[in-house]
Parts: sequence; C-alpha cells; structure tokens
Amino acid sequence: MLPTPKPTRPIALVLLASALFGTTGTALAKGPANIDAISAGIFRLIIGGCGLTLISWKHLPTLKDHSRGLLFGAIAIATYQLLFFYSVSLTGVALAALITIGVSPLFSRLLSHLKRQPAPSPMWYAAAACTLSGLVVLVLGSENSVSYDLGGIVCAVIAGCAYAVYTESASVLIERKADPTAILGAMFFIAGLATAPLLIWHRLAWLNTSRGILIILYLSIITLTCAYIAFGKALVSLKPMTVVMLTTLEPIVASVLAVFMLNEDFPLASWVGAGLVLIGLLMVGFSSPRQTTVRP
Repeated sequence: MLPTPKPTRPIALVLLASALFGTTGTALAKGPANIDAISAGIFRLIIGGCGLTLISWKHLPTLKDHSRGLLFGAIAIATYQLLFFYSVSLTGVALAALITIGVSPLFSRLLSHLKRQPAPSPMWYAAAACTLSGLVVLVLGSENSVSYDLGGIVCAVIAGCAYAVYTESASVLIERKADPTAILGAMFFIAGLATAPLLIWHRLAWLNTSRGILIILYLSIITLTCAYIAFGKALVSLKPMTVVMLTTLEPIVASVLAVFMLNEDFPLASWVGAGLVLIGLLMVGFSSPRQTTVRP
C-alpha cells in the first residue's frame, strides 16, 4: 500500500481560518469610535452562526441526535467569548491573547490524554515549546503596557480551556458522521442566543452607523462564517490538538496588521517571537500524522 500524503490541505485550511481570526482586532479598531467589543462579539456569534446554519441547512436534521454535544460545545463557545473579552478589559489584548492561545494547545493535549489517544510525536512537543516561547517573546517583547491582573489571568486561562473544549466537542460530533459546518453553525448560533440577554447592559448606538454595520458584517461573515467553514473541514482530517496548535498563527497576523494598518510599534524582540511561532507551526505541520483513514 502506498503511504497516504501529509494532510497539507487541512493544515492550509486551519492556517486560513487563523489568518481570518487574526483580522478581528484590526476590524474592531477600524470601527466607530463608540463600538462596544462585547456587543459586537455577541452579534458576531448570532449572525455568523446563522450564516453557517443557512449554508448547511440540508444537514441540520441530522443533528437531532447530537443535542447534548451541541449544547456542551455552545456553552464552551459562550464561556470562551465572554471570559476572553472580560480578560482583555482587565489585562489588555496582548496578555489575554498570550494566555488564552498558550493554554489552549496544552489543555487540548490533556483532553487527548483523557480520551486515551496516542501521544503525539516528540516533534509535536518541541513545536509546542517553540511556539509558546515565541508567543511569550512576541507579547512581552512589545512596548505596549501589560497589566498583570490576577482575575484577568484566570479568565484567560479558562477561556483557553473553553476554546480547546469546543474544538474537541466539534471533533467528536464529526467522528459521529455529523456535518462539520452544521455542527459549528448550531454551536455558535446557540451560544449567541445564550449570550444575547447581556446586550441589555451594553451600548448599541454604534450599530446606527454605516461603518458599524459593515464592521459587524465583516466580523460575522468573514471572520466567523467563512473562517469556521475552513476550520470545520480541517477537523475532519486533523486531531483537535493539532488544529488548536496551528491557530497560534492568529496573533502574528493580528500583530502584522496592527503595524501596517494601525501604525503600532513592533520592536525587534516581537519579530523574533513571531519567527519562533512560525518555526513552531512548520514543526507542527511536519509532525502531523499521515491520514490512514478519511472521516466522511
């Protein structure tokens, strides 16, 4: 039997999704001056989740036997969304992103261990060390102020765990032959509805502007609907811990956009950190197992 080629296409899909995720911060910064990040996040869940469900509406009836898994994933998504934004308000974007993105691959590996799946190759661990070191240098090497608020740090840790949990939940349902786009659409839409009551306490005036409408459509359709179509297709072939690790591309994209579109400083140390993350991502790609089976 000829060896099955490396899963190049799924890896490319995850990196595409990560690149789209990385544009969210710049998009928010380009929004109206009075834009509220939490209300924008909630509308992003609802509209983006609705977009995913409309695309996959033919597959929605097949989800009726997976309601428990969908609810579990939706709770994880809502937890991630709210705690990450709350962490950002306490510690700033840099540290919140560092902790959330840094914790998620490690927790995903723990979930894999609890499921008694085979341990990843030694290169995966080397890639994790390289990537996490790069994230630390990328964030702490910048000249932006970082606030070490204990509550914000705890929220970021929980958010990172929640990200790994909903990725794992989607992967489990995919293994049960459910459509990946329908799964993620249902999860995000339910999470959006669950968090919608919080809109009562947040400013919505920014939605009365044309720029506000364009920004929320971009955040919803591009950075969620389109990104998670790619993300879901990758989960069909890749292990959740590999997918989560590859999404560490997101802060690099966010940082580069901040330099070229928001005129933010990006010192040499941060470029070194970005390089370490990219090396780690290459190592993840090389350490990804060959596909012996293709999940339908």
